Order: sequence, then C-alpha cells, then structure tokens
Amino acid sequence: MITKTKWMIATLMLSSGHLLANAFPPQAFVQAEERGQALLFTRLNNCYGITPAHVMGSDFFASLIGTGKNRPVGDADFLQKFGYDLSILYVSGSLSQNCGNNITDIPNLDDLLNGATRAVVSSVNNGGELTRQTQTVIDKGLIYFRLRPESPADRLYQGMSGSLVIVNEQAAGILQSVDAETGEGKVLRLDRALETVRPFFRSNDNDTKIIPTSVAQPSTSSKIEVIEWSEPPSSAEHRASLLVDKDEGYWRAGAIFPQSISLKTIGDELVAITKIELHADSISAKEELVKDVEILGSLDGERWNSIGSGTFVKSRPSLTIRFSPVKYRFFRVKVYSNWGGAHVSMGRISLGHGEML
Repeated sequence: MITKTKWMIATLMLSSGHLLANAFPPQAFVQAEERGQALLFTRLNNCYGITPAHVMGSDFFASLIGTGKNRPVGDADFLQKFGYDLSILYVSGSLSQNCGNNITDIPNLDDLLNGATRAVVSSVNNGGELTRQTQTVIDKGLIYFRLRPESPADRLYQGMSGSLVIVNEQAAGILQSVDAETGEGKVLRLDRALETVRPFFRSNDNDTKIIPTSVAQPSTSSKIEVIEWSEPPSSAEHRASLLVDKDEGYWRAGAIFPQSISLKTIGDELVAITKIELHADSISAKEELVKDVEILGSLDGERWNSIGSGTFVKSRPSLTIRFSPVKYRFFRVKVYSNWGGAHVSMGRISLGHGEML
C-alpha cells in the first residue's frame, strides 16, 4: 500500500528532477519518425538510449532533449533493434554528459507488481520539462501490465511511448503503446526490458566502444570538436558536428534565438587564439545564414567570458572575428539572429592565431 505521504514524496522527486539518481535512469524526449521517450544508460563511458523501435520507425537518426539545467540536447544514431519493440541508440552532445549507470543487476519486480495498484508515468516534453500522470495498474502479467488513467487530466497519449513507469518509488516499466480511444497504456516490465538488451551492455576489458560510423569523430589532425548545441538539428545531414568537418555540409537548426554551439580544443597544450572564422560553405538559402553572433571563451566550460562579436554579411563567404590573444580550452558561438526564414544555418568553424590552424 502506498501512503499519501510516500506518494507526495515520489511526485515531488519527479517534478524536481531528483529521481533517486541510482534507481531511475535519466529520461529524454525523442524526435524521430515519431515522437517518444528514451531511457539513458552508460556502456564503457559512452551514452546509449533505449526507446521503442516504432518511435524510430525507418529513421536512423533522432534528436533528443533532456531535463535539467540548460535543457541538454543530443543527437542519437540508431544502432540495433531488439525484441519487445526495443531499440538502442548512440547518444552524443551535452545530453550524454549526464547519462545513467550501466545495466548490471536485473531487478525482481514480481512482488512489487503483484501488490501494485497505482503508478506514475514520467515523461519529458520537447521543452525539457518533466511531466507525470497518475495511473491505476491493471491486467498484470509476466511480460506486460496495463495502466488506466485515474482522471481525464492523467490520460495518456501517443508520443509518450518509452516513458518511465514508476511503482512505489521504484522503476518498474517502459510505456510501450497508448490506446488512442481510451488513453490506456501497455507497459513492458522493466525486468523483461533489461534482460532483453543486457547482452548489448554487458562488457569486459576486451570490448570496444560501439560508435556508429555516421558520428563524426575528431581526428588527430583536427584542432577542435563540437561538444554541445542548444537546439536540435533540422536533420541528420545538418548535425552540429559538421561545423568542424572539412567535407561539404553545414549545420542547420530551427530559428530560435539566442542559441549556441560549444567547441573544445583538442590536445594538452593551450594555444593562443586570436580569431575565429565562420564560413558560409555550401549554404544556398542565404536568408538562413547566421547574422549577429558573439564569441565566448572558457577554461572550464562553466564560466564564460565574451571575447568578440560580429555580423555575418550574407553576400560574403565568411566572417572573421578578431580579438586579443586568449588561451581557452572551450569556445562558444552564440547566435542572436539570422537573415530570415524558419531555420538558421552556418558552415565550417575554424580557430586561428594569425594564420589558420
């Protein structure tokens, strides 16, 4: 039996984002072929998401939005499909810095679910806010159980597939589907889900990191890498990592301002930087080009100082912003506007000290 006090405590933890960090995996909103949710886990210091396969559909790329400070955003690449409509995603970007634990022990949920009468469905919306609906637990089985809304305000809806289901302050299941007519939900028990995907997460000292070839990895000749972006890209072909890629391509996202791209220099030695160049590259819709931008620098990625600004004239192939020599590990391009249109675009970014690096 869940007392009113315990239920209030669980609800407060959900709304504040403190989900008993060791017990509840972080959650994220998923935008792929369909909208849905993902649970985040770690393997060999990389971040992976578990989401229903039907949310990905035929797509191999998804944008993820997490909860917490600054609404962390990530890219996700499809890796593998499992039974029970489950799929594994490789997650990159700022969202991956707050991933969950590795999958080790599988919880025994028989006693918990046998006595369960109520549950909370925890979801993330596309604004990065954690939402919750109170449900009645019905039709309990060895693989699935079902949920019925306790009130019209708690009705489940399509787009919530992949949500975390919590029973008596314990992670108990993954919402798999929602009946559009009744608002009732079908839930895959978490023990069955983790048993299914655990072979992927099981590792030993000889295992290698599993990273899709579509994810750009910094080479030994590269000087910078993209580590964070504040808005999801418009598609996989325009992801933020292309900003430091020498091949053709450019970054493109929704025209929401201000937004930012954060970079990290590669190597042990800090080099004095005196300029940053932004390029138009192969952008054909010049009205989407970034317009007013600011450059910030940081030693630790937390405290930022403004070091320059400029306006990208859309008739020119590039914008060079010069400043006094600085030795920073991190740089951020903050975009305040574009020249028009529903999207904002920018080509390659390069750092320099007199001549191009």
